[in-house]
Amino acid sequence: MNPIRRISAKKYRGMGDVVAALAQPVARGLDRVFGTHLEHCPGCRERQESLNRMLPFLPPAGSQGSDASGAHSP
Repeated sequence: MNPIRRISAKKYRGMGDVVAALAQPVARGLDRVFGTHLEHCPGCRERQESLNRMLPFLPPAGSQGSDASGAHSP
């Protein structure tokens, strides 16, 4: 398995998903060392969703029905 994976825009809906992807391994490590339960924290999920709503990733230009003029097709 390649340790450096390519980031896919389809996988991440917004900044919350990126923060969660970075924080999950840290939380998993802390859980193993200290016996905590941070990896599946309900508050973390809520913060992830909030960040996704505040800072969503826009779809790439030209995808999902828009043409070069910027008009949306029916």
